[in-house]
Amino acid sequence: MTPLGEAEATVEGPSVASSTGSGITPAAVTPASAWKSAEPEPVTLPSGNVALLRRPSILRMIREGQIPNELRGVALDIAVQNTVDAGAFEAAAEFVAVMIASAFVQPRLVVNGEAGEGEITLEQLSDEDESYVIAWVKRDTETLARFRDDGTGAGRGADGRDVLDPAE
Repeated sequence: MTPLGEAEATVEGPSVASSTGSGITPAAVTPASAWKSAEPEPVTLPSGNVALLRRPSILRMIREGQIPNELRGVALDIAVQNTVDAGAFEAAAEFVAVMIASAFVQPRLVVNGEAGEGEITLEQLSDEDESYVIAWVKRDTETLARFRDDGTGAGRGADGRDVLDPAE
């Protein structure tokens, strides 16, 4: 093992190679300018309303203090284990409301209080719209869950995608 600081990497255009001669093959590296956060996207809800939504990151929300302290434990359980303890359903429901609100870019969604200009309240969402947004947000969590099992999942192919009937 090389002590920290002795190994150096040589940057050659879009790839990185080890200058230690360790036989590591060059790997393509994405330049910093190409790294972006999730862009908001228009989503048509079951009610027919269209909202501009962005998939929130639970771990980022915890780091940035966007989740109240009393909900952080349940948020971490959902983010890491994708489960909730039986005694934490009320906290989980509150956390889900925070997650739904954080997904709404336009209109903004207010969990507690009155809606102002360009805002709606959680009560203004139908149960169907609320469930749809939850499912939309969870896409990333479901993707991560495939890494914890053998990758096939129920109704999914070996590559994790849905199994579809061949076109006729």
